[in-house]
Amino acid sequence: MQFSSASYKDALPEILEVLRAACVTHNLPLAQTWATCAQQWKRGSRHSDENYQHCISTIDAACYVNDPQMQNFHDSCSDHHLLLKQGVAGKAFTTNQPCFLPDIGSSAKPDYPLCHHAKIFNLKGAVAIRLRCTRTGTADFVLEFFLPTDCEALEEQKAVLDTLSGTMQNVCQTLRTVTDKELEDDAMKPNSFGGLQMNKKANKRKPMAPRSTVWKSFTKVMVGDTVKAKCNYCGENYCCESKNGTSSLISHLKRCKLNPNKSSVGVCIYV
Repeated sequence: MQFSSASYKDALPEILEVLRAACVTHNLPLAQTWATCAQQWKRGSRHSDENYQHCISTIDAACYVNDPQMQNFHDSCSDHHLLLKQGVAGKAFTTNQPCFLPDIGSSAKPDYPLCHHAKIFNLKGAVAIRLRCTRTGTADFVLEFFLPTDCEALEEQKAVLDTLSGTMQNVCQTLRTVTDKELEDDAMKPNSFGGLQMNKKANKRKPMAPRSTVWKSFTKVMVGDTVKAKCNYCGENYCCESKNGTSSLISHLKRCKLNPNKSSVGVCIYV
């Protein structure tokens, strides 16, 4: 799949503002944007005909260095492209759920080639989320946020993630998460992330478990002959067929009086 450079660049000003707001509000040292190298028409030393479609790199025009001491780490990220599933950024490209690690420096090098650099700069928690922009179609962006270096306890990290969700919801205007239907459609495209393998096994594919974060708040139940989504907080039932997506479920969570997380519904980060 190829994209025009003008298309994906239309989303960058808003992305940069989201990164800036997140870093300033929550004292994050660094936030970065990743995209596929094919989307950016970018070449690098790790590229080959086989892995080019699966290689990702930072969009340096949409990165925010809040702590000047992290500039060298950002430069290392800019120079070293990753493959899909490497690091939280690489993993985020394969799902529509946020990807979080409490200590990225402890990752094995094959899983995150920049782990040594992360250790040097004492980086710990990191979270990444895949977004699309209503103005740029199917262009994918992964926003990667590094938590404060002194935020090491898991409970403290979870608290930062909860408030970070609220900040993103307030600042995002045209940025949105990828829907379950889009995720399934992408998997069936030959040039998409893992699409060729999915096509080969299409007839044998097992039913997929719900992957949207909204399913942390709903349970599938049978009502007569119909599968419904039952709210875990108030007990109301909603349609949940794949053709309906999860927008109605998200809308319910925003107004559910018994939902303890309703201030964070929208662009949500759960751990």
